[in-house]
Amino acid sequence: MKKYLIIVSIIAALCVWACASDDVTENAQEWFEKAMVETSPEMQIEYYTKAIDLDSEYADAYAGRGWVLSGEGDYEKALADLDMALFLDDESTQALMYRGVTYRRQGRYEEAIADLDRAVSLDPEYGRAFYYRAVTYGNMEAYETALLDYAKAIEIDPNDAWSHNGRGWTYYLMGEYEKALEEITTSLELEPNDEYTLDSRASVYMELGRYDEGLADSNRALEINPEYYWAYYTRGLIYLEMGEADKGIADLTLACNNGEVDACEELEKTEE
Repeated sequence: MKKYLIIVSIIAALCVWACASDDVTENAQEWFEKAMVETSPEMQIEYYTKAIDLDSEYADAYAGRGWVLSGEGDYEKALADLDMALFLDDESTQALMYRGVTYRRQGRYEEAIADLDRAVSLDPEYGRAFYYRAVTYGNMEAYETALLDYAKAIEIDPNDAWSHNGRGWTYYLMGEYEKALEEITTSLELEPNDEYTLDSRASVYMELGRYDEGLADSNRALEINPEYYWAYYTRGLIYLEMGEADKGIADLTLACNNGEVDACEELEKTEE
């Protein structure tokens, strides 16, 4: 009887341990899921951290926190988290993409390409990784190569508005404005209220001399996001092209005072 009770006690203890372990994993998952739907970067970081505190080997939580930190410009901490995510799961295509984008944001293009290459080699249908590799090639001024990656991303998902806009902007940088207009308009048909894409098309319209349409897009972008100061820069340039110097300088000054360096440089030209 005594031996039986000892065995029962051991089994009960193992059950308690296993149940507790399951509870920890479940709670970590719950914090992770809360972070995924949260919109505040500060709260996302807090929730991912709670998940990691409960499960120190939760690779996806490290990757998620690293991605948020990267978006906030805290690249050193972001890379520490993404390195840990890849240490725990060296075939995480998401962590590879996140780290590649973080390297790109730092101007470390070769390292970015290496991570993004590995991500698409592990998952040849990972459209978002092709998109970010295209963006990186664009930063490197390898425009033809960028176009190949945008084409692949669009082949995977024809409704990928980001890739249509990216391909359009690449054509813009290459001076192929009609092709740029076609692609960026396609992007806006998919996401009509994206202020960044509206600003892209405003720039294209300006190069084509279609100033009223450019102003309409700039105004719409600023209606959506009045704190998108790059759009003031674009609108300021359009006003200057139209000969409305006072309005142009006012927009450029506002953009410059809010950190847009290109607007400051353009203002200096108007003073010469």
